[in-house]
Amino acid sequence: MKKVFSYSLLPLLIALLLVNCAPLQNVARQQVGNRTVEQVLIGEGAPTIVLETGMGPTMDTWKPILDSLATITKVYAYNRPGYGSSTMIDPPKSVVEVAHQLHENLRSNNVPPPYL
Repeated sequence: MKKVFSYSLLPLLIALLLVNCAPLQNVARQQVGNRTVEQVLIGEGAPTIVLETGMGPTMDTWKPILDSLATITKVYAYNRPGYGSSTMIDPPKSVVEVAHQLHENLRSNNVPPPYL
């Protein structure tokens, strides 16, 4: 009978899993208007790459590429209201409102256009 799993590989497997569990670095919380925004702003240069999550995930989604992008230019990622440590406010009624919130975040961090 073939041995399917070697217990000698177990520590390596656990280590690989834990690497992806480490929290994002350089996370900050900033007051923007009536809400607190959990965000990461790293790197230097222009344009600023803005990393936007879909409906549900947090900015941790971007962890695998965040540091690599920051070697090229400035990178901004954030948690929308109600996700991570960003405070919950009334849900946006349109994508225009989501875009407005994002622009408020960028202005409050003195991040000028252009944005990607």
